[in-house]
Amino acid sequence: MKTKLITYAYLFVLALFIAACENNNQVQAPPRTIIVLKDMSLSTPVLEDSLTNVFITTLMKQLRPGDELYVLAINEASFAKPLMLVHGKIPQDNRPLKSKSLSARERLAKQWHQQSQSLKLNAKQTDIIGALNYCALLFTDNKVEKLIILLSDMRQSSAVLNLERKSAVDAARNIEHLKKKGFVPDLKDVNAVVLGAHTVGRTVDPVYYKKLHLFWEAFFTEAGAKMTVYRTDRNWKLT
Repeated sequence: MKTKLITYAYLFVLALFIAACENNNQVQAPPRTIIVLKDMSLSTPVLEDSLTNVFITTLMKQLRPGDELYVLAINEASFAKPLMLVHGKIPQDNRPLKSKSLSARERLAKQWHQQSQSLKLNAKQTDIIGALNYCALLFTDNKVEKLIILLSDMRQSSAVLNLERKSAVDAARNIEHLKKKGFVPDLKDVNAVVLGAHTVGRTVDPVYYKKLHLFWEAFFTEAGAKMTVYRTDRNWKLT
């Protein structure tokens, strides 16, 4: 029995040693600043909102050491009255079993779970433009990868720009209007991922959906960013 215990202990120590060696030999991935924008408007279906909350929880499990995460609300005044839902950073972790970063992810997920229980969909408008302008203020470190994840139907609705009607969506004209008003942010080198985009509730119209897609693609290009994903579902994960 004693011999078996010694053998198991030896194998355990050996496994830790091998894991440590592999960890030291790996090229460390660059840290990321990730901003999640969660639509809190009244027009958001309850089921859609539940799926969004689950997505954010899953996303937190995919964070790697060095990542910084912000979760912000998209409301009727996203820039003037920003609402920070969660903020946290996963520490660099050279431990073989990554226990330090694992604990940080668990704390962040717990914080989000508690916060999400009390959130109400009460925004009367959907100020996505304002939220993106606020994001530009948070990207202060040019040495990290920058990512914005928008969880919204993407139907911008505010005094600045209202895209609730198909006839109002004209990418070239809309972008020119925003440029004149100074509402195109500096999002250089930022990747944007759009999940949950749809026109359900207003009208199920493929043409309207396509026009919104083209507008946001043009908007991010004008801002110096790249929209890498634009889809109706949330079938996407961090790499």
